[in-house]
Amino acid sequence: LTQNTTYQYGDALQVKQMQTTKSDGKIQNTYITYPEDYTTGIAFKNNLKTNYMLTTHIEKVVTVADASGEYVISGELSTYSSANMVDKVYQLETESPIALASFPFS
Repeated sequence: LTQNTTYQYGDALQVKQMQTTKSDGKIQNTYITYPEDYTTGIAFKNNLKTNYMLTTHIEKVVTVADASGEYVISGELSTYSSANMVDKVYQLETESPIALASFPFS
């Protein structure tokens, strides 16, 4: 078994995407979003930006891609309190993979 992982970084040098190619040819992608990836409008995201908590991840989405397409297999969305502490963590549970093209990122 072999795996090869590559990383893509954002402007603030935080990991935005990890891509792992497995020996069976499938590719696992992990997408990560941060406060700077969002426009203003949601209080906890604005608060993180105002307090320079820019490397705090908000959402992680894991997909698997093969010849038939790319599908979401898991996800995690974190919300934060006004004190910039983790408030809630929501986990995506799905019985079958969701096509990435129809998946609504936060």
